[in-house]
Amino acid sequence: MNAHGMFRWVTCQLYALEPLLGTRDHDALRKTLKSLPATLDETYARIIRNTPEALREKAQRVLYFLLYSEAPLLAEEASEITQVCPENQRFMRRTNTSIKPNLEAISVYCPNLVKFVTETSPFGEKVEVLQLSHFSVKEYLLSERLKQQTFWSFEEAFGKASMAEICLAYLLEMKKVQPLNEVQSSYPLAPHAACFWAVYAGQADNKMRVRFIKEFLDDPSCQEVYYQLRHPRRRHMSLLSSDFHVQRQLENRDSQREPLLYHFAFHGVLSAVKLILQMDVNAVIVNAEGGHYGNALQAAAFQGYADIVSHLLKGGANVDAQGGQYKTALAAAVEASHEDVTKILLNWDANVNNGQDILLTAVLNRKTSIVGLLIGKSANVSREAFKWACQIRNLTTIHLLLKNIQSTDTINYCSKRLHDACKRGYYDVVQTLIRSKANVNARDWHGLTALYYAASYNHVKIVKLLLENGASFNQEDEEFEKDPFYASCTNRAMETMSILLMKDPDPDPLFFDEALESASYSADIEVLELLLKTAKREQQNQTNPVVLAQAMYNAILSLHEGCDTVLRLLLQHGADVDAIAGDAGKNTTMLCCAALWLQDDERKAKAMVVIEVLLEHHANVNKGHTFLGTPLDMAMRAKNYKLVNILLAKGAKWTPYFGMCMQHTAYRRKLEEVK
Repeated sequence: MNAHGMFRWVTCQLYALEPLLGTRDHDALRKTLKSLPATLDETYARIIRNTPEALREKAQRVLYFLLYSEAPLLAEEASEITQVCPENQRFMRRTNTSIKPNLEAISVYCPNLVKFVTETSPFGEKVEVLQLSHFSVKEYLLSERLKQQTFWSFEEAFGKASMAEICLAYLLEMKKVQPLNEVQSSYPLAPHAACFWAVYAGQADNKMRVRFIKEFLDDPSCQEVYYQLRHPRRRHMSLLSSDFHVQRQLENRDSQREPLLYHFAFHGVLSAVKLILQMDVNAVIVNAEGGHYGNALQAAAFQGYADIVSHLLKGGANVDAQGGQYKTALAAAVEASHEDVTKILLNWDANVNNGQDILLTAVLNRKTSIVGLLIGKSANVSREAFKWACQIRNLTTIHLLLKNIQSTDTINYCSKRLHDACKRGYYDVVQTLIRSKANVNARDWHGLTALYYAASYNHVKIVKLLLENGASFNQEDEEFEKDPFYASCTNRAMETMSILLMKDPDPDPLFFDEALESASYSADIEVLELLLKTAKREQQNQTNPVVLAQAMYNAILSLHEGCDTVLRLLLQHGADVDAIAGDAGKNTTMLCCAALWLQDDERKAKAMVVIEVLLEHHANVNKGHTFLGTPLDMAMRAKNYKLVNILLAKGAKWTPYFGMCMQHTAYRRKLEEVK
């Protein structure tokens, strides 16, 4: 027993001792203490066993509502529940109507199991609500331990049947339609009974006695009361004006109210549906329109009440009736994933191709069995349905859909979905699409192939599968950004690069050069090593010196981490350390490019590392930019005297062009430097 359970147990024991506390009868008190239950379960069992025989039925009735009610139980409603006797003759089922009972008297039926709580209603009023006194009470009442210790039972089906009978018996006593303000004062339970009796009846698993429903169906007056109480707009109008009467609405009732058959079908009250269908109804009543779902058949189909659907169809319901939220009953059943209902409707030849993409709904709901049922009835396969089947990666559904796709459209359908499957890495889907004759070289609206996507995301198995089935790359008319080899390089898909190079060890120079330059800029050592190794292996495809120079320039331009390693790799593979640096300007060497970064405080440290690498490889220290001068000039402007000394030691000379170093220092009045 946890702490909450212990406090609850103590509370119950004090309640049992309360009558003796003022008597000072120590012997009686001692005997009572010895007889107190040792556990909370035993305490609750004792309370229930001690309920007087005459009060047990009413106590059980109240507890049913507290356990299973669809709404909080007001104190006045609980009091009315104890006053209803469904077994009595009609109009005598409610006793003591002239005397309003004391609300506290309700606790006599269930001592220490219930409590009153004051809450605020949606209208801002303070109301008394009856609740179970503790969460452990509900847990015990619904447990198997209750049956073993007390022989009581609170099974939901029997409870809902009892609640439905009480509510309906209460409504049947109301002799005439009257304004709601009078109803609420004379019949406090009426709004709750009207709103929820059908709900309880539908959940009662056919345990409710049919005679109450038959009385209701035979009583138009009771039906009008029921209609008034169930419609919020009319209830509010009744509260505002006592002159407002439901009779004024009867002229347009067919368009404003839900037909009774619809209402019972929606809530699953099978016995009520059967009774209505037995009352010599015609097809007009069975197919009457109204309600959110349009008709009774669609309402029952959406709720999944297979028995009711069968009875409605046998009673003349139109299986393809249009209207409501989902247009048809079949669409509603598929939307709610009710396979049994779907099967019944299809057996009654429901139209699967009525303008709605019902098959798409089944695919999105991942209900393969329903997809199979629809395919079995020749449902049309839309591009959207096939697309989502592939995205969801449901192979069984894909195979089912392929059976109903016309042979002329199969290649087109599969080819369009191949790109997405390759991008997502769905190997099994790709395999299925290829077996269904998908064009592996088809391009999407971006102009990209399936191999491009597989290579970009390094889906190695898919790349191999595509290549085995004829996928091509390095096409002459292709832009390098759309080439799978280039994509694998830029996305660091090392395994894919290796596979593509094995497939074609002599890649198109355009794609190869662009990949090399890109890897140098991003300082991607692994990719660069693989590319350079490939270039060295293929003697006929020696790397273009201009490309190597551009690659060096890219590395210096980016100064990414590892750019010094990139330079060493390029120099080891034949790059010219004194090559002109791409588009940086005439006579601009790599050393000059690196020296330009010396005036950038954030990058000058990395620039020094690059300069050291270039000097290690004997870069020409006297070759410079036409206007910016030599590396020595740039070092002087950056006041990097350490580099000045290094360059002088390497043989750097004063620039003859206006004596730039001397001019610069004199201009800035650095006399010591001039000397």
